[in-house]
Amino acid sequence: MSQPIAHRPRLDAADPTSLAEEIRGLREDLAHDHRENRTDLTDMRVEISELRKAFPGDDPEGHRRFHDALIAESMARKKFWSDLSGRLIERGIWAVLAMLAAAVWIYFKEAK
Repeated sequence: MSQPIAHRPRLDAADPTSLAEEIRGLREDLAHDHRENRTDLTDMRVEISELRKAFPGDDPEGHRRFHDALIAESMARKKFWSDLSGRLIERGIWAVLAMLAAAVWIYFKEAK
């Protein structure tokens, strides 16, 4: 058995007038809720419209693509500098080893 609605008194099933009043009250509640929902929806649409105006040319997708391009460019730049520094370190180590080898060779050449 269902529970009575909390904000309404228990119905007298034998009284058709109270049943009709209950139905009328429920319809009014539903109509009120529907109006509130429509108002909320309208408000949300206005907010979304205002939010879209924040993007250049009302184009949030284009704005996202622009940022994706910036991110890709930044990542490519970071990779370039990382690769460059790695190559410079590697070549610097080879240069130091070559100088040490030359120094050892000169040392032994002059020691004779």
